[in-house]
Amino acid sequence: MRIGEILRTVRDKTSSGSSVCTAIAEEMSGRYAFRGKLASAPWEETGGFNIGEINLEGTGDFAGSTYRIWFKNENIIAWKNGKIDATVPDLICMIGSDGYPITTPNFTDAMEINILLLPSPEIWQTPEGLACFGPRHFGFDLDYVPFQIK
Repeated sequence: MRIGEILRTVRDKTSSGSSVCTAIAEEMSGRYAFRGKLASAPWEETGGFNIGEINLEGTGDFAGSTYRIWFKNENIIAWKNGKIDATVPDLICMIGSDGYPITTPNFTDAMEINILLLPSPEIWQTPEGLACFGPRHFGFDLDYVPFQIK
């Protein structure tokens, strides 16, 4: 509820996706990770899931960088310039230039997307939580490392 409150308060004042991300990150121990234009977003519906990826080309302070997110309904793993930036169970959130959240696969060509990373609740970081919602559950051969440590 607090995240939604911050989003609405900031968006009503500025209508800026980057301002929304910055405010939420500051108050919720997160990180404003990236801003870019959508380069491509191939996806398909398989077995009731939307599975695909989002590819961004950096703009503003992130010009010259790339960001990629693999999703299975939810954003599961993100790479900045080819290096892992965040994984589940941490939250990889997308906010449009207008300050509204973007859900998969609701993308339009060349839309601006801001990426916000938020820490997962501690229960998801336990061995039991990671077994059902960690990177390995989704077929990635890597251990979960909280994005704040990177």
